[in-house]
Amino acid sequence: MKKDVKVIEIKSIAANGNDRTVYVIGSLDLTVSDVCQSEDIPVLSIISTRETMPMSQAEALEYTFCHHMAHVLDPNVTYAKVRIHSCIA
Repeated sequence: MKKDVKVIEIKSIAANGNDRTVYVIGSLDLTVSDVCQSEDIPVLSIISTRETMPMSQAEALEYTFCHHMAHVLDPNVTYAKVRIHSCIA
């Protein structure tokens, strides 16, 4: 499989004070600042960021789904909103 994408994960504080986690599947040249601009995430609200190694699109979807399910199944989470954002051209 062609490893042509990566996943960027950004944890931040939302405007309402809740934690917000955004997963973006994008090309290898995508940066965290690009994601912050496209998702309207203020830089000062960021708690942490993580970028994966290059992977295939199927691996990236599986990675994102598994991490999202971990959030949903966490007993401390009371509300979860899903939106898969892809910056793949």
